Amino acid sequence: MAKARKAKDGALLIVPYNAHLSRAVYDVFYRAVHDSCARAYTPEQLDAWAPPYDPQVSATLAARLERNYCLVACLSFDAKDDVGGSMQVAGFASLTASGHLDHLFVDPQLQRHGIGRELYQCLEHVCSRAQQSTITTDASLTARPFFEAMGMTVQAEQQVTVRGQTCTNFHMVKTIEAKPTLAQALAAALAEQHD
Repeated sequence: MAKARKAKDGALLIVPYNAHLSRAVYDVFYRAVHDSCARAYTPEQLDAWAPPYDPQVSATLAARLERNYCLVACLSFDAKDDVGGSMQVAGFASLTASGHLDHLFVDPQLQRHGIGRELYQCLEHVCSRAQQSTITTDASLTARPFFEAMGMTVQAEQQVTVRGQTCTNFHMVKTIEAKPTLAQALAAALAEQHD
């Protein structure tokens, strides 16, 4: 089921990840790393983190996204009631079963338009409905301010080695309110009626 809102030049749809989106998702990942993080990391670190497109590297990312809960933000143009028209992958985010935000990337040309915030809020909501009390992430130097704006705090600075390159990132955490599932909320409402 897609979540939609109006964006400046099209409707923003939040849809579940599927294999048909893998190439477009990888392209967003590559551009986001290489364009947005270029001032914080060396070219060698960027290439290790996000190598140029290769079917095997893309398949590895796709498998990781399929293991997790992954949402894709798409801009839909010329659509009537979210049907037809053309779509552009604007960003994506994934969450592990333990409440760890594993990925959140937005196309560099579409950053600062609320797409990352929308994806983050969707996944935080998923955590809260799954009775998680925290959401965590490992944020890059570039992404740290965004996650701080979302209310996350740094727990530790880390040095992570990827394909022979060591990069700095930050383990971040946010305490969230665990909300009852729909079934729990209905059971509580029924119990109150009988009291």
